[in-house]
Amino acid sequence: MINISELDINELVNATSSSGPNVDFQSGSIGEVVGEVGESESLRIIPDMDMSALSTQRYTGAPWFNECKNTKVLVFGAGGISSWTVLALSRLCLRSIVIYDSDNVSPYNLAGQFYRQGNIGDPKVHSLNTNARMFSPDCFIIGRNIRIFDDTTIDSETYDSNIAISGVDSMRSRKSIYNCLINNRFTGLYIDGRLSADTFQVICFDFNDVQARSRYQSEYLFDDSEALESICSFKQTTYMAMMIGAFISNLVVNAINNRINLIEYNLPFFTEYSAIQTKMESKR
Repeated sequence: MINISELDINELVNATSSSGPNVDFQSGSIGEVVGEVGESESLRIIPDMDMSALSTQRYTGAPWFNECKNTKVLVFGAGGISSWTVLALSRLCLRSIVIYDSDNVSPYNLAGQFYRQGNIGDPKVHSLNTNARMFSPDCFIIGRNIRIFDDTTIDSETYDSNIAISGVDSMRSRKSIYNCLINNRFTGLYIDGRLSADTFQVICFDFNDVQARSRYQSEYLFDDSEALESICSFKQTTYMAMMIGAFISNLVVNAINNRINLIEYNLPFFTEYSAIQTKMESKR
């Protein structure tokens, strides 16, 4: 169990409403926040506590925190890359997260994606919304259970998103997403994540930058026939999917910071991480 110091308890108390903390020192169960207090007691947080304050109290002093509430993120895909990315993003108290995906949860998705057995058969966008809100009850997520094509018209909630993330698993889908954003005159930051069992790659650029878009099209938007084929039984691992989700969320935070602060955070055009070599390389 997680050790909770006297200072931690005081922080929990301060984060609750003015009526005082509503905590129950008793044995906790699965799904509750439990920590050791003294030798035999455990702390169970009652649901009517201010969970928004609790889930963000460790980073409310960040220079970018308040700007998160003005940020709308669009996510394409709800699989290995996007599901963990959405979980990480849901913790940031963004204005909204809109997810586009047309698949249902299948049994094999449980191996590397952020889904539970009870989600099998349900639309991914609905299950991902439910699962993320279990950890981030105040996040605002909209699920669009549709597939994206070149000529798909995105709705008003999506249209003015600050950041668009592609987390799909085929070059064909990436091309459709890219063309869809062009046709809908998207003007924000574009992030394209790519994942195998032991490697991830992330491309990140301003969609208004014509030179960056040209580079992306010529170097990274190739056909599926040119992509490396993975072994069927070694296509995805949960830890790598979580890592790319965390890294993409890192880029989102950096982009949010750069909108409002003079000290610019890094947004590399291309990043690759190899689990075998435990080595990350980035280039602008």
